[in-house]
Amino acid sequence: MQRFLGSTVILSLLAFPAPAGSQPPAPGTVREPESGTAFPVVLTPPGTTTHRLVGTGIRQRTIFRVDVYAFGLYVDPAGATAALAAFAGRQASELSRDERFHRHLLGSGNMKRDLVAT
Repeated sequence: MQRFLGSTVILSLLAFPAPAGSQPPAPGTVREPESGTAFPVVLTPPGTTTHRLVGTGIRQRTIFRVDVYAFGLYVDPAGATAALAAFAGRQASELSRDERFHRHLLGSGNMKRDLVAT
């Protein structure tokens, strides 16, 4: 009986693949950690230069923690370098708490950005 149960568990593990988030992302992609949604590292919107992925996130409903959508933020590297020059040399931990940096990142008119939601 114990041997049958062990074989059943092994077969069921083989029959059902692991969740998407536990598998490594495809080359050239990054996974949003909570939803497992893959985003390409590079995005080229029509008529513009190549944009790079700078972050991912997820929108959840707070009461039930239902995933509403995952998103990736892409920026034009040259525009981002110019627009965020005032913050060069600062630690990421410091920038994560700096409201002025967040306003600059999301609202600077000198930097092209794309928000991709799935």
